[in-house]
Order: sequence, then structure tokens, then C-alpha cells
Amino acid sequence: MLIGASIAAGDIEFYEPLFTGNDIMRIFPVEATVGGTRMKVLPPWSDARLAYCHRKSTIPFLSCKVDGDQDGLDYVKRQLADMPAWIRDDPAMLVFVTDRHEPEGDLPDGAAAYKKNFNKFLAMVDSLDPRIRAKIKCGPVLTKIWTENKGSDKGQYDYRKYDPGTGDFFGVDSYVQTGTKDRVVSPSTLPAPGAFLKYIREYKFGPADTRPRIFPELGLIGMPADTDGSARAAWIRGVHDEVSGWRTGASGWAQPWSFQGWIWWNQEGKKTGAVPQVGQRRDFALDERTVDEQTVVKLDPPKPLDTFNAIWSAAHSTSTPSLDPGPAVSDLYAIDMYMNSWDRSGSHVADAYPDEAAFLAGLKGYRHGDSDSRPRIIAELGAIGIPSDPTGRARAAWINGICAELDTWSHPAQGWPFWGFAWWNNQGTGGGDLTPIGAARYFYLDKYQDSRGNLRGYADPLPLKALNEQAARHALSAGPGDRRLTAAGVAGPS
Repeated sequence: MLIGASIAAGDIEFYEPLFTGNDIMRIFPVEATVGGTRMKVLPPWSDARLAYCHRKSTIPFLSCKVDGDQDGLDYVKRQLADMPAWIRDDPAMLVFVTDRHEPEGDLPDGAAAYKKNFNKFLAMVDSLDPRIRAKIKCGPVLTKIWTENKGSDKGQYDYRKYDPGTGDFFGVDSYVQTGTKDRVVSPSTLPAPGAFLKYIREYKFGPADTRPRIFPELGLIGMPADTDGSARAAWIRGVHDEVSGWRTGASGWAQPWSFQGWIWWNQEGKKTGAVPQVGQRRDFALDERTVDEQTVVKLDPPKPLDTFNAIWSAAHSTSTPSLDPGPAVSDLYAIDMYMNSWDRSGSHVADAYPDEAAFLAGLKGYRHGDSDSRPRIIAELGAIGIPSDPTGRARAAWINGICAELDTWSHPAQGWPFWGFAWWNNQGTGGGDLTPIGAARYFYLDKYQDSRGNLRGYADPLPLKALNEQAARHALSAGPGDRRLTAAGVAGPS
């Protein structure tokens, strides 16, 4: 999952060292004269915000407002075609783009105009050189507060009103209401994460809507009554935990789409109406709390920011090797990779399997140096059978997801070939005592540990079937002289 924060250009120097990492950053457009008309286009690639993205290997999420204007479309197409090498040539880098984000109520002809304009914008993106198009994710971005409003002139909880149903992703800018005319939001009125996200979680344009979901802007002000920031920190953690289960193959998940990421709006927000105590102030920065209409203070410690960093660090826990002697003394690089068996508390067993791309990111991005072209192999790969997945369906989906991610790796992109992996079909060496499984770690593909910690066989060994199917598929796809190993093998007793 992508976890990011949006930082204003003038605040980058202050916040850059405070964020442990930043996967993706929302960046607003700039004004330019195009065909004699002033309109909002993508920022130039020299923009300070994009320079930050370059330094931090952060994916830019850009927007413009050309609204179907042909001169504007041509202008943005040239901007995208001039994509810099640090994005174009980095296999891990992408650019997210949208036109007219939060379109509700902006256009005279409403939803029909927006859908028409967006599809023209998408067609422009699709017409780019395939090498450039492959680096772009383009999708609509709608507004939660407008859509989830029962007013006759609002969305009435129906995202289809403005969703064109097309694109590479479906985005929703998701803010907690700062308050009403009577009171400002407080820890006691803060919506629970599950309730807050209910209508997004339940929405799909149709049965074939597999577009990944993303929150390009996620925000909750530093509430006056949340004096130490702990309530906002807990809420951010709760939102992340909620969306972590939104993925195909996860236990209990029935939607055809998965969740891709969220970006915290770490800036001041727009003035959207006076609210008691805070007035028009909208202070979303993770280290700030609004006291009153004239006063904002820095939190010490900044618990919401610390929570963001902890979430980011946990999602990127696959470490790059520090003891690798390098290509001068070895002609193969092998690594053992095991899923963390514990949840974020560190005391309970995990209740879901990790995002496949994030799990493999450390290996994918690792090279000892420019000359490191050694083939890679995962000598031991393992994820225990967890109690929350008694059918093995989520574990099988995870194995398939790992193979799908590995299949995207190539020698030209990574600088080295990937040869394969061997599943550790055995008992592990044990670890810390986790509720409810204790210290035992079982990686057998036909077994799992139940809610009492007992080792049980799956009624139908779906993980084992998944590995066998992947092994057969890759064996058939290997051509004459292909040195790539069968992509799925087994280590240990069967």
C-alpha cells in the first residue's frame, strides 16, 4: 500500500526531515496561458515539489483543470511526453494524474460535462507513447463530503453520479467534516473509521469495476479538544487498519477491487465556512493543533506524525541487505524472506497477509552497485497459515499475488534477472509468544493454526494448489535455454 503526505512548497524544508518516508504526494496545478486562455495545467518538472519527489523517490500525484479544452489537452500531453528520466527510467516510479479533481458543482453542465471531459483526458493519456503511458496512472477523483450528503443538490451517497466508471484508479478525497454551525469536531464526535469509510467500502461502479481505490487527500484537523494529538493519532491508525483489509483475496473481502493507498493532506485547507472556535481555520498538518481562530500550536511530541511514521515504517519493513559482499565475490544473490507473523501491536498474530509489492519492494529495489547484475533467488519464502484464514483462500491469493509481482520483474528494468523462489514448507524456528498461536510458526501449505493455536489441515489445500499451479505454469512458459528457474519450488519436507 502507498502511504504518503502532501507538503506545500514553502513547507518542504521544514517537513522533509520529519517524515521517515513518503511514498506518494498530492501536487496541485499551476496557472499558464494556453491558446490565449488562462487555465490550470500540470506544474513544470522543475517545480520544488517535484524536486522533493525526485530526492525522496516519492510518486507525484498531479492534477490539472483543462476540462476537455483541446489546447489544454495538447499542452498537458506535451508535459507528460517530456517526463524526466528519474521517473521514466525508474521501474519503481509512476505518475498519478487526474483532471478537475473534486468536480462536483464546479461545471455548468454538472456530472455529464465532467464525465465527457474526463474521458477526453483519459483518451489523451492513452494516446501517449506506450513507454510514457506505462508510467502513468490516470483516474477520476471525487469528493466524499459532497457525495455523502443527502441534500437534493448533493450526491445523496451515490458515487455513480460523477464517476465515469473509467480510468486506472478511482480516487476519493476523504475529509472529516471540521464541524457544524453549532460545534467543532472533537474526539467525542469523531466518526469511527469503519463508519467513516462505509460508503466508499461498499461502492463499485459495476461488477467489472476492478479499479484500485486511493485517497488522494485524507484529512482531519488538529482538533482543539485533542490536546495531545492522541485521538487523531488513533483515528489515523484505525483508518489505515481498516483499508489494509480492502484487497482481493483477503478473508471476508468480496469487492472486485483492492485499496492502493492514501495521502495525508499535511497542509492548511480551504476556507469552507465558519465553525465555532476555529472559524475558517483548517489546520491538517500532523504536528499541529488548532486552539482557536487565531492560534495553532505545535504538538510535542507530535503523536499523529509519529503514528504516520510508524505506519510507513511497518509497511516498508523489508530491509535491504547490509552484509552482502557484492558481485566481486559472488555470482548469485540469494535471500530468505518471511512474512512478519505478528500484527502491528507486536503481541498478536497477524490477521491479514501483507501487500505483495510492499513485501518485495526491498529486494526489487536493491543493487549493490551499478555493476551488480547477479541473478536473484529467494532461497526461502514463507508465510504462516493464520487463524483468520481457515480456508486458506487469502494465503493462496497472496501466493498468486507474489508470483504476479515477480512476473513484472525483468532484467532490463531491474538490472538483474530473477530466477525463482522456494517455499519453506516446514516448521519455523519459532519466535515470540503471539496470541493465540504461542511461539510456534508453521509454514506448511496444507495446514494452518486455528484460533486456539492448534495445527489443522485445510479442508481444501488452496495454498498448495496455488503453488503447484504457479510452478506448472512457469515450467511450461520456459523456453529452450531459459535459465530462469521454475518460479515456485518447495524447500523442506513435503
